[in-house]
This record gives sequence, C-alpha cells and structure tokens, in this order.
Amino acid sequence: MKILYVAARYDPHDLNAGSGSDYQFYQALLRMGAAVRIIGPFHDDPSLVEKAYRKIHSLITTRRYAKFSNHFLHTSQQATELEIRNYKPDVIFSRNIAPLVLCKTSTPIIYRFDTTLIGSHEQWPIFSEVEYQRMLHWERKVLQKTSLAVTHSEWSAQILAERYHFPVHK
Repeated sequence: MKILYVAARYDPHDLNAGSGSDYQFYQALLRMGAAVRIIGPFHDDPSLVEKAYRKIHSLITTRRYAKFSNHFLHTSQQATELEIRNYKPDVIFSRNIAPLVLCKTSTPIIYRFDTTLIGSHEQWPIFSEVEYQRMLHWERKVLQKTSLAVTHSEWSAQILAERYHFPVHK
C-alpha cells in the first residue's frame, strides 16, 4: 500500500519533533509494510497583509489568531496536490488539517487528531471567536473529505458523531 504522509509542522523522521507522535505514526506505518512517502513539514510564511492582520488582532484581543495563515493553507495544498499527482498514493495520512483544507483529491484521507476543535475550544478557549469560527470551518471541510478519522478518546469520537455529524462507522 502506498501512503502519502502529509506532515504539516513536524518532521516524522524526527522523534523529538513536537510530541514525537508524527514519528511514532510514521514508524507504525512502516512496520505494517506500507510504502510511505512524506511531504512536509511546511514553513508558515504569512503575507504582509496577514502579518498586519495578526498585529491588529493582537491589539484588539488577548485571544489567539488562527494556527495557520492563508498562505500556509495555499502553499501546503499546492505541494500536497502535486505530490498526489506524482506519487499516486492509495491513501493520504495526516495529523494536521492545514494541507488538506483546500486540497482537491479523490484519494481516501485518514485524519488523525487528539481532539476536535470544538472539544479543545470548550475545554480551553484560547482563540478569538472570529478565528475559532474560521478554523472550525477548516476542520469541517477536512472532515467532509475524510474517509477514516483516528482519535484516541471516546470523548473526541462522541463530539465527532454528535456535533460534527461524522459517520460513526468512519
């Protein structure tokens, strides 16, 4: 099986990157005998307009702006789509929504996450309401494309089913 591992922020080759879970998932896929190609991680380089927006946002509220810039969404999407065309994977695996938000593909997507944005925001509301709604839109778009969602808690699975109406069998 050919898997395209889309790494957004952390390098799956590096055990010490982030929490190390990118590395662990990459190693698990290899142990299963999959042919895994990694794309990313990607560098977020916001445009001047986005930098200005972030500055104004931080003057208006103490809450955070979105995790990723629009530039990041576009550049990671373009690179991902190019790699899909070149590698022709059987499945796409990612732990991050950013490269998948704008991605147009018919290749099945496996999306792995700790918790949904709704669950995270209800427990720890760190984003401004505008940015939360923007990221929630991104997450919903990715979940619509997702063939299989992998989460590590019944709590997250319940939120997926009840609040996002994500099919339980997926």
